[in-house]
Amino acid sequence: MTLRARLLVGFGIMLVALAAAMVVVAVTQRNYALDQIDRQLATAIPFASVPPGVGPLSVPAVPLEDGSGLPADPAVGGRASEFFVGAVSAGGEVTPIIAGDLLEDVPAITAADLAELGPEGGTFTVDGEQGTARFRVRAVRQADGSSWGFVALSLAEADAANRFLLLALGAAGSVIVVVLGLAGWWMYRLGLRPISEVTIAADSIAQGDRGHRVDPDMPGTEAARLATAFNVMLDRLDAQEQTLRRFVADASHELRTPLTSVRGYLEVYADGGFRGAGELDDVVRRLLGETKRMNDLVEDLLLLANLDEGRPLAQEPVDLADVLADAADDGRAVQPARSISTAIDGTDLEVVGDEARLRQVVASLVGNALVHTPVTSSIRLEGHRRNGEVAITVADTGPGMAPEVAEHAFDRFYRGDPSRSRHAAGAGLGLPIARSIVEAHGGTIDLEVVPSGGTAFRIRLPALDRPAREL
Repeated sequence: MTLRARLLVGFGIMLVALAAAMVVVAVTQRNYALDQIDRQLATAIPFASVPPGVGPLSVPAVPLEDGSGLPADPAVGGRASEFFVGAVSAGGEVTPIIAGDLLEDVPAITAADLAELGPEGGTFTVDGEQGTARFRVRAVRQADGSSWGFVALSLAEADAANRFLLLALGAAGSVIVVVLGLAGWWMYRLGLRPISEVTIAADSIAQGDRGHRVDPDMPGTEAARLATAFNVMLDRLDAQEQTLRRFVADASHELRTPLTSVRGYLEVYADGGFRGAGELDDVVRRLLGETKRMNDLVEDLLLLANLDEGRPLAQEPVDLADVLADAADDGRAVQPARSISTAIDGTDLEVVGDEARLRQVVASLVGNALVHTPVTSSIRLEGHRRNGEVAITVADTGPGMAPEVAEHAFDRFYRGDPSRSRHAAGAGLGLPIARSIVEAHGGTIDLEVVPSGGTAFRIRLPALDRPAREL
Protein backbone atom coordinates (compact mmCIF):
# COMPACT_ATOMS: atom_id res chain seq x y z
CA MET A 1 0.00 0.00 0.00
CA THR A 2 1.35 3.39 -0.98
CA LEU A 3 1.83 6.22 1.50
CA ARG A 4 -0.98 8.16 -0.17
CA ALA A 5 -3.36 5.22 0.24
CA ARG A 6 -2.34 4.84 3.89
CA LEU A 7 -3.04 8.53 4.49
CA LEU A 8 -6.46 8.22 2.85
CA VAL A 9 -7.28 5.16 4.93
CA GLY A 10 -6.16 6.96 8.05
CA PHE A 11 -8.28 9.97 7.13
CA GLY A 12 -11.31 7.72 6.59
CA ILE A 13 -10.75 5.99 9.93
CA MET A 14 -10.60 9.38 11.66
CA LEU A 15 -13.88 10.41 10.00
CA VAL A 16 -15.56 7.18 11.13
CA ALA A 17 -14.19 7.65 14.64
CA LEU A 18 -15.45 11.23 14.64
CA ALA A 19 -18.94 10.17 13.52
CA ALA A 20 -19.02 7.42 16.14
CA ALA A 21 -17.98 9.90 18.83
CA MET A 22 -20.73 12.31 17.77
CA VAL A 23 -23.33 9.51 17.90
CA VAL A 24 -22.12 8.48 21.36
CA VAL A 25 -22.34 12.08 22.59
CA ALA A 26 -25.86 12.53 21.15
CA VAL A 27 -27.13 9.25 22.60
CA THR A 28 -25.56 9.98 25.96
CA GLN A 29 -27.13 13.43 26.07
CA ARG A 30 -30.54 12.02 25.08
CA ASN A 31 -30.36 9.32 27.74
CA TYR A 32 -29.28 11.86 30.33
CA ALA A 33 -32.24 14.12 29.47
CA LEU A 34 -34.67 11.18 29.66
CA ASP A 35 -33.19 10.17 33.01
CA GLN A 36 -33.74 13.67 34.40
CA ILE A 37 -37.33 13.69 33.13
CA ASP A 38 -37.92 10.27 34.64
CA ARG A 39 -36.70 11.58 37.98
CA GLN A 40 -39.20 14.45 37.80
CA LEU A 41 -41.98 12.05 36.90
CA ALA A 42 -41.08 9.84 39.84
CA THR A 43 -41.40 12.86 42.13
CA ALA A 44 -44.84 13.85 40.78
CA ILE A 45 -46.38 10.36 40.42
CA PRO A 46 -48.17 10.47 43.82
CA PHE A 47 -50.60 13.05 42.38
CA ALA A 48 -51.70 10.48 39.86
CA SER A 49 -52.96 8.12 42.57
CA VAL A 50 -56.59 9.16 43.15
CA PRO A 51 -59.49 7.08 44.41
CA PRO A 52 -61.62 5.47 41.73
CA GLY A 53 -64.52 7.55 40.53
CA VAL A 54 -63.05 10.86 41.68
CA GLY A 55 -63.27 13.61 39.10
CA PRO A 56 -60.67 16.19 38.19
CA LEU A 57 -58.60 17.50 41.07
CA SER A 58 -59.58 20.99 42.18
CA VAL A 59 -56.42 23.07 42.01
CA PRO A 60 -56.25 26.79 42.77
CA ALA A 61 -55.49 29.04 39.83
CA VAL A 62 -52.29 31.06 39.56
CA PRO A 63 -53.03 34.60 38.30
CA LEU A 64 -51.00 35.66 35.33
CA GLU A 65 -50.26 39.14 33.98
CA ASP A 66 -53.02 38.96 31.39
CA GLY A 67 -55.62 38.18 34.06
CA SER A 68 -56.21 34.63 33.03
CA GLY A 69 -55.59 31.69 35.26
CA LEU A 70 -54.02 28.32 34.84
CA PRO A 71 -54.33 25.27 37.00
CA ALA A 72 -51.58 25.11 39.55
CA ASP A 73 -49.42 22.19 40.45
CA PRO A 74 -49.38 21.55 44.20
CA ALA A 75 -46.16 19.56 43.79
CA VAL A 76 -44.25 22.64 42.72
CA GLY A 77 -45.57 25.15 45.18
CA GLY A 78 -48.56 26.52 43.31
CA ARG A 79 -46.68 27.49 40.14
CA ALA A 80 -48.20 27.02 36.75
CA SER A 81 -47.76 23.36 35.93
CA GLU A 82 -45.76 21.75 33.10
CA PHE A 83 -47.11 18.35 34.15
CA PHE A 84 -50.07 16.59 32.68
CA VAL A 85 -51.61 14.49 35.42
CA GLY A 86 -54.53 12.21 34.64
CA ALA A 87 -56.26 8.89 35.07
CA VAL A 88 -57.23 6.19 32.62
CA SER A 89 -60.32 4.11 33.34
CA ALA A 90 -60.63 0.43 32.67
CA GLY A 91 -62.41 1.31 29.44
CA GLY A 92 -59.53 3.47 28.27
CA GLU A 93 -61.09 6.87 28.98
CA VAL A 94 -58.50 9.52 29.93
CA THR A 95 -59.51 11.94 32.68
CA PRO A 96 -57.24 14.98 33.22
CA ILE A 97 -56.40 15.88 36.80
CA ILE A 98 -53.87 18.63 36.12
CA ALA A 99 -54.24 19.75 32.55
CA GLY A 100 -50.78 21.20 32.19
CA ASP A 101 -51.94 24.39 30.56
CA LEU A 102 -48.32 25.37 29.86
CA LEU A 103 -48.33 22.54 27.31
CA GLU A 104 -49.29 23.14 23.69
CA ASP A 105 -50.25 19.51 23.27
CA VAL A 106 -51.47 16.62 25.43
CA PRO A 107 -50.30 12.99 25.52
CA ALA A 108 -52.28 10.52 23.45
CA ILE A 109 -52.34 7.59 25.86
CA THR A 110 -54.17 4.46 24.80
CA ALA A 111 -55.18 1.32 26.63
CA ALA A 112 -52.70 -0.55 24.49
CA ASP A 113 -49.84 1.53 25.94
CA LEU A 114 -50.91 0.62 29.46
CA ALA A 115 -51.54 -3.02 28.66
CA GLU A 116 -47.81 -3.55 28.08
CA LEU A 117 -46.97 -2.42 31.60
CA GLY A 118 -46.58 -4.74 34.54
CA PRO A 119 -48.38 -4.57 37.89
CA GLU A 120 -45.89 -1.99 39.16
CA GLY A 121 -46.52 0.32 36.21
CA GLY A 122 -43.69 1.89 34.24
CA THR A 123 -42.42 4.66 32.04
CA PHE A 124 -42.91 5.01 28.30
CA THR A 125 -43.01 7.60 25.54
CA VAL A 126 -46.06 8.57 23.45
CA ASP A 127 -46.87 11.16 20.85
CA GLY A 128 -49.11 14.15 21.47
CA GLU A 129 -52.65 14.26 20.19
CA GLN A 130 -51.81 17.12 17.87
CA GLY A 131 -48.52 15.64 16.83
CA THR A 132 -46.52 18.71 17.84
CA ALA A 133 -44.61 17.07 20.66
CA ARG A 134 -43.75 13.81 22.34
CA PHE A 135 -44.41 12.97 25.98
CA ARG A 136 -42.67 10.97 28.60
CA VAL A 137 -45.28 9.17 30.71
CA ARG A 138 -45.06 7.39 34.06
CA ALA A 139 -48.14 5.33 34.98
CA VAL A 140 -49.17 3.45 38.14
CA ARG A 141 -52.09 1.12 38.69
CA GLN A 142 -54.85 2.50 40.89
CA ALA A 143 -56.21 0.76 44.00
CA ASP A 144 -59.13 -0.77 42.08
CA GLY A 145 -56.66 -2.71 39.95
CA SER A 146 -58.35 -1.78 36.66
CA SER A 147 -57.65 1.92 36.18
CA TRP A 148 -54.39 3.83 35.89
CA GLY A 149 -53.00 7.11 37.04
CA PHE A 150 -50.24 8.80 35.14
CA VAL A 151 -47.98 11.82 35.05
CA ALA A 152 -46.60 13.15 31.76
CA LEU A 153 -43.99 15.72 30.76
CA SER A 154 -43.44 17.11 27.31
CA LEU A 155 -40.23 16.16 25.55
CA ALA A 156 -40.33 19.28 23.40
CA GLU A 157 -37.48 20.99 25.21
CA ALA A 158 -35.44 17.81 25.41
CA ASP A 159 -36.00 17.10 21.70
CA ALA A 160 -35.12 20.70 20.87
CA ALA A 161 -31.96 20.41 22.94
CA ASN A 162 -31.07 17.17 21.17
CA ARG A 163 -31.67 18.77 17.78
CA PHE A 164 -29.51 21.72 18.79
CA LEU A 165 -26.83 19.33 20.01
CA LEU A 166 -26.95 17.42 16.74
CA LEU A 167 -26.69 20.67 14.79
CA ALA A 168 -23.79 21.79 16.98
CA LEU A 169 -22.07 18.43 16.59
CA GLY A 170 -22.68 18.55 12.87
CA ALA A 171 -21.21 22.04 12.64
CA ALA A 172 -18.27 21.04 14.81
CA GLY A 173 -17.84 17.88 12.77
CA SER A 174 -17.84 19.90 9.56
CA VAL A 175 -15.19 22.21 10.98
CA ILE A 176 -13.16 19.21 12.10
CA VAL A 177 -13.50 17.61 8.67
CA VAL A 178 -12.31 20.84 7.04
CA VAL A 179 -9.42 21.07 9.49
CA LEU A 180 -8.53 17.43 8.90
CA GLY A 181 -8.74 18.04 5.17
CA LEU A 182 -6.40 21.01 5.44
CA ALA A 183 -4.13 18.98 7.71
CA GLY A 184 -4.15 16.15 5.17
CA TRP A 185 -3.28 18.59 2.41
CA TRP A 186 -0.53 20.00 4.57
CA MET A 187 0.73 16.50 5.29
CA TYR A 188 0.72 15.81 1.58
CA ARG A 189 2.63 19.01 0.98
CA LEU A 190 5.13 18.16 3.70
CA GLY A 191 5.43 14.47 3.03
CA LEU A 192 4.04 13.12 -0.20
CA ARG A 193 4.95 15.90 -2.58
CA PRO A 194 8.65 15.92 -1.68
CA ILE A 195 8.68 12.14 -1.96
CA SER A 196 7.03 12.44 -5.36
CA GLU A 197 9.61 15.03 -6.38
CA VAL A 198 12.41 12.75 -5.19
CA THR A 199 10.89 9.92 -7.22
CA ILE A 200 10.69 12.15 -10.29
CA ALA A 201 14.28 13.27 -9.74
CA ALA A 202 15.43 9.66 -9.38
CA ASP A 203 13.64 8.73 -12.62
CA SER A 204 15.24 11.69 -14.39
CA ILE A 205 18.67 10.70 -13.13
CA ALA A 206 18.08 7.12 -14.26
CA GLN A 207 17.39 8.52 -17.74
CA GLY A 208 20.65 10.46 -17.74
CA ASP A 209 19.62 13.86 -16.38
CA ARG A 210 22.17 14.29 -13.57
CA GLY A 211 21.36 17.97 -13.15
CA HIS A 212 17.89 17.43 -11.66
CA ARG A 213 17.49 18.58 -8.06
CA VAL A 214 14.64 18.66 -5.50
CA ASP A 215 13.53 22.05 -4.19
CA PRO A 216 13.51 22.03 -0.33
CA ASP A 217 10.77 24.69 -0.13
CA MET A 218 9.94 24.16 3.57
CA PRO A 219 13.09 24.66 5.63
CA GLY A 220 13.24 22.88 8.96
CA THR A 221 10.81 20.10 8.04
CA GLU A 222 11.52 16.40 7.55
CA ALA A 223 10.62 16.79 3.88
CA ALA A 224 13.13 19.61 3.49
CA ARG A 225 15.81 17.52 5.19
CA LEU A 226 14.98 14.64 2.85
CA ALA A 227 15.24 16.91 -0.18
CA THR A 228 18.49 18.41 1.10
CA ALA A 229 19.98 14.97 1.81
CA PHE A 230 18.93 13.80 -1.66
CA ASN A 231 20.53 16.83 -3.28
CA VAL A 232 23.71 16.36 -1.23
CA MET A 233 23.79 12.72 -2.33
CA LEU A 234 23.49 13.78 -5.96
CA ASP A 235 26.22 16.38 -5.53
CA ARG A 236 28.50 13.75 -4.01
CA LEU A 237 27.70 11.33 -6.81
CA ASP A 238 28.54 14.05 -9.35
CA ALA A 239 31.78 14.78 -7.53
CA GLN A 240 32.64 11.09 -7.40
CA GLU A 241 31.84 10.72 -11.07
CA GLN A 242 34.02 13.69 -11.93
CA THR A 243 36.78 12.25 -9.76
CA LEU A 244 36.39 8.89 -11.45
CA ARG A 245 36.47 10.47 -14.90
CA ARG A 246 39.56 12.45 -13.97
CA PHE A 247 41.10 9.32 -12.44
CA VAL A 248 40.47 7.28 -15.56
CA ALA A 249 41.76 10.08 -17.78
CA ASP A 250 44.91 10.48 -15.69
CA ALA A 251 45.46 6.73 -15.54
CA SER A 252 45.01 6.46 -19.29
CA HIS A 253 47.45 9.30 -19.80
CA GLU A 254 50.01 7.70 -17.50
CA LEU A 255 49.71 4.37 -19.28
CA ARG A 256 49.73 5.92 -22.72
CA THR A 257 53.25 7.29 -22.34
CA PRO A 258 55.03 3.99 -21.65
CA LEU A 259 52.82 2.18 -24.13
CA THR A 260 53.76 4.71 -26.79
CA SER A 261 57.43 4.21 -26.00
CA VAL A 262 57.11 0.43 -26.15
CA ARG A 263 55.22 0.60 -29.42
CA GLY A 264 57.79 3.02 -30.89
CA TYR A 265 60.70 0.76 -30.01
CA LEU A 266 58.94 -2.28 -31.44
CA GLU A 267 58.03 -0.48 -34.67
CA VAL A 268 61.63 0.64 -35.16
CA TYR A 269 62.81 -2.92 -34.56
CA ALA A 270 60.21 -4.26 -36.98
CA ASP A 271 61.44 -1.82 -39.65
CA GLY A 272 64.95 -3.22 -39.39
CA GLY A 273 66.44 -0.99 -36.78
CA PHE A 274 68.40 -1.95 -33.70
CA ARG A 275 70.18 -4.86 -35.34
CA GLY A 276 73.39 -4.43 -33.47
CA ALA A 277 73.96 -6.40 -30.28
CA GLY A 278 74.53 -3.28 -28.21
CA GLU A 279 71.54 -1.49 -29.67
CA LEU A 280 69.27 -4.47 -29.11
CA ASP A 281 70.36 -4.81 -25.48
CA ASP A 282 69.65 -1.13 -24.93
CA VAL A 283 66.18 -1.46 -26.47
CA VAL A 284 65.37 -4.47 -24.31
CA ARG A 285 66.52 -2.60 -21.24
CA ARG A 286 64.33 0.36 -22.15
CA LEU A 287 61.36 -1.91 -22.83
CA LEU A 288 61.80 -3.58 -19.46
CA GLY A 289 61.88 -0.17 -17.77
CA GLU A 290 58.68 0.96 -19.46
CA THR A 291 56.87 -2.28 -18.68
CA LYS A 292 57.98 -1.98 -15.06
CA ARG A 293 56.54 1.52 -14.96
CA MET A 294 53.26 0.22 -16.33
CA ASN A 295 53.27 -2.69 -13.91
CA ASP A 296 53.94 -0.38 -10.95
CA LEU A 297 51.16 1.96 -12.08
CA VAL A 298 48.69 -0.88 -12.46
CA GLU A 299 49.64 -2.22 -9.03
CA ASP A 300 49.10 1.23 -7.50
CA LEU A 301 45.74 1.58 -9.23
CA LEU A 302 44.64 -1.84 -8.01
CA LEU A 303 45.74 -0.97 -4.49
CA LEU A 304 43.79 2.29 -4.57
CA ALA A 305 40.73 0.49 -5.92
CA ASN A 306 40.89 -2.10 -3.14
CA LEU A 307 41.29 0.60 -0.51
CA ASP A 308 38.40 2.60 -1.96
CA GLU A 309 36.18 -0.49 -1.81
CA GLY A 310 37.06 -0.93 1.85
CA ARG A 311 38.58 -4.36 1.46
CA PRO A 312 39.95 -5.57 4.78
CA LEU A 313 43.67 -5.36 5.47
CA ALA A 314 45.73 -7.65 7.63
CA GLN A 315 45.12 -7.21 11.35
CA GLU A 316 48.19 -8.04 13.37
CA PRO A 317 50.39 -6.25 15.92
CA VAL A 318 52.92 -3.96 14.23
CA ASP A 319 55.79 -2.26 16.05
CA LEU A 320 56.20 1.14 14.37
CA ALA A 321 59.50 1.66 16.18
CA ASP A 322 60.96 -1.13 14.07
CA VAL A 323 59.28 0.30 10.95
CA LEU A 324 60.88 3.72 11.54
CA ALA A 325 64.31 2.22 12.28
CA ASP A 326 64.23 0.06 9.13
CA ALA A 327 63.10 3.00 6.97
CA ALA A 328 66.00 5.08 8.30
CA ASP A 329 68.47 2.28 7.52
CA ASP A 330 67.07 1.91 4.01
CA GLY A 331 67.41 5.64 3.41
CA ARG A 332 71.04 5.65 4.55
CA ALA A 333 71.74 2.76 2.21
CA VAL A 334 70.37 4.76 -0.73
CA GLN A 335 72.09 8.03 0.20
CA PRO A 336 74.94 7.39 2.65
CA ALA A 337 75.87 11.04 2.69
CA ARG A 338 72.47 12.17 3.94
CA SER A 339 71.79 12.74 7.62
CA ILE A 340 68.88 10.55 8.68
CA SER A 341 68.02 10.31 12.38
CA THR A 342 65.33 8.69 14.52
CA ALA A 343 63.78 9.78 17.81
CA ILE A 344 61.63 7.16 19.53
CA ASP A 345 59.83 8.28 22.69
CA GLY A 346 59.40 4.99 24.54
CA THR A 347 59.25 1.50 23.20
CA ASP A 348 55.50 0.83 23.06
CA LEU A 349 54.63 2.00 19.55
CA GLU A 350 52.56 -1.00 18.60
CA VAL A 351 49.42 -0.72 16.48
CA VAL A 352 47.11 -3.23 14.82
CA GLY A 353 47.26 -3.38 11.04
CA ASP A 354 48.97 -4.53 7.87
CA GLU A 355 52.71 -4.33 8.46
CA ALA A 356 53.60 -4.40 4.75
CA ARG A 357 51.28 -1.49 3.97
CA LEU A 358 52.43 0.55 6.95
CA ARG A 359 56.04 0.02 5.89
CA GLN A 360 55.01 1.15 2.41
CA VAL A 361 53.65 4.41 3.84
CA VAL A 362 56.80 5.25 5.80
CA ALA A 363 59.06 4.21 2.91
CA SER A 364 57.05 6.41 0.53
CA LEU A 365 57.42 9.45 2.81
CA VAL A 366 61.15 8.87 3.25
CA GLY A 367 61.52 8.27 -0.49
CA ASN A 368 59.83 11.58 -1.27
CA ALA A 369 62.25 13.37 1.00
CA LEU A 370 65.23 11.62 -0.64
CA VAL A 371 64.06 12.53 -4.14
CA HIS A 372 62.75 16.06 -3.68
CA THR A 373 65.27 17.55 -1.24
CA PRO A 374 69.01 18.12 -1.67
CA VAL A 375 71.37 15.62 -0.08
CA THR A 376 72.46 18.29 2.36
CA SER A 377 68.96 18.35 3.90
CA SER A 378 68.45 16.13 6.91
CA ILE A 379 65.57 13.73 7.50
CA ARG A 380 64.19 13.01 10.94
CA LEU A 381 61.83 10.18 11.90
CA GLU A 382 60.00 10.52 15.23
CA GLY A 383 57.56 8.33 17.12
CA HIS A 384 55.69 8.56 20.41
CA ARG A 385 52.54 7.33 22.12
CA ARG A 386 49.99 9.73 23.62
CA ASN A 387 46.37 9.31 24.76
CA GLY A 388 45.79 5.96 23.12
CA GLU A 389 47.42 6.98 19.82
CA VAL A 390 50.76 6.31 18.17
CA ALA A 391 52.07 9.35 16.33
CA ILE A 392 54.96 9.21 13.88
CA THR A 393 56.54 12.08 11.98
CA VAL A 394 58.73 12.14 8.87
CA ALA A 395 60.28 15.59 8.53
CA ASP A 396 62.98 17.08 6.35
CA THR A 397 64.85 20.38 6.27
CA GLY A 398 64.50 20.83 2.51
CA PRO A 399 63.09 23.83 0.65
CA GLY A 400 59.50 22.87 1.54
CA MET A 401 56.40 23.15 -0.63
CA ALA A 402 54.56 26.09 -2.05
CA PRO A 403 51.13 26.54 -0.43
CA GLU A 404 49.31 25.72 -3.68
CA VAL A 405 51.33 22.50 -3.99
CA ALA A 406 50.77 21.48 -0.38
CA GLU A 407 47.02 21.98 -0.84
CA HIS A 408 46.90 19.32 -3.56
CA ALA A 409 49.67 17.06 -2.29
CA PHE A 410 47.26 14.19 -1.57
CA ASP A 411 45.35 14.50 -4.87
CA ARG A 412 45.76 11.57 -7.21
CA PHE A 413 48.12 12.07 -10.18
CA TYR A 414 49.06 15.51 -8.93
CA ARG A 415 52.66 16.71 -9.46
CA GLY A 416 53.96 19.83 -7.85
CA ASP A 417 56.34 20.49 -10.77
CA PRO A 418 54.75 19.50 -14.11
CA SER A 419 58.06 20.09 -15.88
CA ARG A 420 59.76 17.35 -13.92
CA SER A 421 60.15 14.08 -15.80
CA ARG A 422 57.73 11.29 -15.12
CA HIS A 423 60.58 8.94 -14.39
CA ALA A 424 61.75 11.16 -11.56
CA ALA A 425 58.39 12.29 -10.24
CA GLY A 426 56.44 9.07 -10.58
CA ALA A 427 52.76 8.94 -11.32
CA GLY A 428 51.66 11.16 -8.47
CA LEU A 429 50.07 8.31 -6.49
CA GLY A 430 52.52 7.91 -3.62
CA LEU A 431 50.92 10.33 -1.17
CA PRO A 432 47.30 9.45 -2.13
CA ILE A 433 48.11 5.78 -1.51
CA ALA A 434 49.75 6.65 1.81
CA ARG A 435 46.65 8.57 2.91
CA SER A 436 44.31 5.76 1.84
CA ILE A 437 46.37 3.18 3.74
CA VAL A 438 46.47 5.31 6.89
CA GLU A 439 42.74 6.00 6.74
CA ALA A 440 42.06 2.29 6.19
CA HIS A 441 43.80 1.72 9.53
CA GLY A 442 41.54 4.27 11.21
CA GLY A 443 44.21 6.95 11.33
CA THR A 444 44.99 10.36 9.86
CA ILE A 445 47.90 11.87 7.94
CA ASP A 446 48.65 15.59 7.80
CA LEU A 447 51.14 17.71 5.92
CA GLU A 448 52.83 20.69 7.54
CA VAL A 449 55.07 23.11 5.68
CA VAL A 450 57.60 24.54 8.10
CA PRO A 451 57.92 28.33 7.59
CA SER A 452 61.68 28.22 8.15
CA GLY A 453 61.99 25.51 5.51
CA GLY A 454 61.16 21.86 5.32
CA THR A 455 58.18 19.56 5.25
CA ALA A 456 56.71 17.35 7.96
CA PHE A 457 54.24 14.49 7.52
CA ARG A 458 52.46 13.47 10.74
CA ILE A 459 50.58 10.19 11.06
CA ARG A 460 48.28 9.22 13.93
CA LEU A 461 47.09 5.65 14.40
CA PRO A 462 45.10 3.93 17.18
CA ALA A 463 47.52 2.29 19.58
CA LEU A 464 47.33 -1.39 20.42
CA ASP A 465 45.23 -1.72 23.53
CA ARG A 466 46.89 -4.26 25.75
CA PRO A 467 44.92 -5.78 28.63
CA ALA A 468 46.10 -5.02 32.13
CA ARG A 469 48.33 -7.65 33.67
CA GLU A 470 46.92 -9.64 36.55
CA LEU A 471 48.93 -9.40 39.75
